[in-house]
Amino acid sequence: MTWAYDPLQPSFDLHLHDAYKQLRTEQPVYFWEQAQTWLITRHADVMSVLRDRRFSSNQADWRHARPLPQELLDTPFMQLQRGSFLAGTDADHARLRRLVSPAF
Repeated sequence: MTWAYDPLQPSFDLHLHDAYKQLRTEQPVYFWEQAQTWLITRHADVMSVLRDRRFSSNQADWRHARPLPQELLDTPFMQLQRGSFLAGTDADHARLRRLVSPAF
């Protein structure tokens, strides 16, 4: 890959679709060092991960992950993530899904 994945750059939004297309083509499983996270960009791979109970979006479940750098934790994006229903427990997630699923 000849470019650096950095969605925190203001110009990233201008080329969002191109960036993810390039990831899907060149590195469908990509480790984003700054956020200490993996990006899975192909549909079949995403579905496989979503069905596998060993994976979790809740950082409290990550046994082997290094702590995130403080400068990343203090960003508005990460503050928003902490309040997300994806960061909750399985019980909280299920409860919120039951509440919102009739709308979908």
